[in-house]
Amino acid sequence: MRPPGPVCLRPDEQIGHRHPPAALLVVFWWRRGRLEWRRDVVPLSPWFAIAAVSGLFSAWVERTYIGARGEAFDLGFGQRLLLSGRIVWFYLAKLLWPRNLIFIYPRWRVDGHQAWQYLFLLGVVAVTAGLWLLRRRTRAPLAAFLFFVGSLFPVLDFSMSTPSSSPLSPTIGSTCRAWA
Repeated sequence: MRPPGPVCLRPDEQIGHRHPPAALLVVFWWRRGRLEWRRDVVPLSPWFAIAAVSGLFSAWVERTYIGARGEAFDLGFGQRLLLSGRIVWFYLAKLLWPRNLIFIYPRWRVDGHQAWQYLFLLGVVAVTAGLWLLRRRTRAPLAAFLFFVGSLFPVLDFSMSTPSSSPLSPTIGSTCRAWA
């Protein structure tokens, strides 16, 4: 039996059996420098299937019982992509400077006609590309960034979740995983 403690102080428990399968692929890549289909991906395929079904079920529950329908939720893929870049920087900023934290944040207006809204997504792409180029020297920064962004995936607005209904708990969990 383990003594209770903060999640960040128990990284083995987090990585061992509470990470989604994609996070395990990041760990495998980080440790060995490559992924093998037969050794790494195939054994996790049932977990990917379970994760996909769980995500679809959650989206259905949000639409059917919670009321995630209507104009506020009718965003196209391009708008959701723009919003996802902004969400990554929002959570990173709140992590680095946790000021004015609230449970529900105001909804952002997403407008593809405003050029500045593309900067968030381009920034995420640029950081990812820079860390990818750095991977030959060290894979750790890219792995940590992938953990962070991957842990934010449920709130990146590719499902029915919106940033105005997302608490900061994903940031705490993703930070602990990245630092572990």
